[in-house]
Amino acid sequence: MSQAVSSQAPSDFRAVLRRLVEETPGAWGAIFVDWEGEAVDLFATSDEYEVKLAGAETGLLLNRLVAAGTSSELGRTIAMQIRAADDQYFLHTLDQEYFVLLGAIARARLAAAVEELRRLV
Repeated sequence: MSQAVSSQAPSDFRAVLRRLVEETPGAWGAIFVDWEGEAVDLFATSDEYEVKLAGAETGLLLNRLVAAGTSSELGRTIAMQIRAADDQYFLHTLDQEYFVLLGAIARARLAAAVEELRRLV
């Protein structure tokens, strides 16, 4: 298992993020982000910058989905999963101002982590 890296002071929510990452085989980070893409707290198994970047980038996508849902009256986006060549991401909104993102390698099985995250939030 990789050694966790963190330069931020620990928080109560960091324990939730850490557990989410440690209990998800293949996960490399989780981040609690505000709607402007700013990291509130995170847990990373390697480079924090990569986790922050993933949070900011998926936050931009989430904002576009929220805007599209609002303008088309489809409703509020609650969660989304993104699969890329090397990684996959699961994003779950906490409310209209915050979301949590879990990042994992492409072959990771996120089903249990997704259910855990939904239960926690």
